[in-house]
Amino acid sequence: MTNSPVTALAWGMCKELHTMHHMLLAVGGLDQRIRTYLIHAGGRTTLFEQLEGPGGPVVDLQIRVSYFPV
Repeated sequence: MTNSPVTALAWGMCKELHTMHHMLLAVGGLDQRIRTYLIHAGGRTTLFEQLEGPGGPVVDLQIRVSYFPV
């Protein structure tokens, strides 16, 4: 996942209950995939879900924070 621009930082809800109200980081890669990461205390991140490009599975992630262009 090198050279992947950060697309958004979100405080939202995902389809699994254990992720509700966690900080999420959505990263769009040059490979047309979107990865979402859970941000834990201390700044540690873990991959939450990886989505394929257009037509792939959908996550109920409501991004409510500004877009961060690179």
